[in-house]
Amino acid sequence: MIIRKDKCISYKSISHCKKASNSKCIKCSIWHRPNEKGDECKSHVEWWIILIGVILLVFIIICVLIIIYIIIKNIIEKKKKKEREITTCVFEMNRSNVRFEHIGKIISCNRPTLVINEGEEIEVEKEHRELICIGNSSKSTLKMQITMKEENYRYSIKTNPPVITLKKGEACEFEVFITVHCTCEIEDDWHNFSALNVPKDHPAREMQDTFFIKDFKDLVLRTHTSTSQIRILEKYNEMMK
Repeated sequence: MIIRKDKCISYKSISHCKKASNSKCIKCSIWHRPNEKGDECKSHVEWWIILIGVILLVFIIICVLIIIYIIIKNIIEKKKKKEREITTCVFEMNRSNVRFEHIGKIISCNRPTLVINEGEEIEVEKEHRELICIGNSSKSTLKMQITMKEENYRYSIKTNPPVITLKKGEACEFEVFITVHCTCEIEDDWHNFSALNVPKDHPAREMQDTFFIKDFKDLVLRTHTSTSQIRILEKYNEMMK
């Protein structure tokens, strides 16, 4: 019971009052507090509830943003993967029938030596296509790229894909496009003269007997067929019969 205006009334008759003691309302519903006399409940802002609400709202917004980010990221990765699958063949080495050989500790390859137009004449300034599979044998992700060790005016190469990232155990089939810019009709001084023990003052080296390539002092038009013999000796390291 609560004393209000000299009258004894039930605390339940007081709006928002939930509990009474010593003839006073001591507990009100949320957003309300008893007044000093304890005979009524007045509106009161509960800051801790607002703070919790703000924190929960921020937490929900952050969670939603994270979920949206993950979804967008997965969509982009799937799109990139589909685009890559159209032009690039990436596969797991242990599930393929391609026979790989280890090149060092982290790279495997199905063709350690790439031969162009084997047994056929190579046309100059024409792009020749070869396929080669290179795999990642390491325990981490690697970025693969096929390049030349140094600049070479005799030929140029390009690959598809130009560069690719492979996970552990993955391999990629590279298209290698090679363009030859010179033929065996043009030789360097070493194979045409020096390797055949032709001295520096030999008449064959004179301008009227040999055509030298402009801007490339080391290159000449081949004057004989013995240059091929030198190349075979270099390649197979044995005497010809």
